[in-house]
Amino acid sequence: PMGLHGALSVQFAAREQGGTTVIMFYNVSGFSNTGLETLAPIVDRVQTDQMQRHAAYADGLANAD
Repeated sequence: PMGLHGALSVQFAAREQGGTTVIMFYNVSGFSNTGLETLAPIVDRVQTDQMQRHAAYADGLANAD
């Protein structure tokens, strides 16, 4: 069993050469018998995949003209 809570924040910043930089922070704290260190890389991969799919979708919308 794990007792966890997390806070996700996403920042968007316009880039001088066009486009947008996205910075995502996900802070988690709580208790796990096995520790959170083994879960962190898995969660990071899942969130990276999600942001890459979002970027591909947003690029498709921007280039739909």
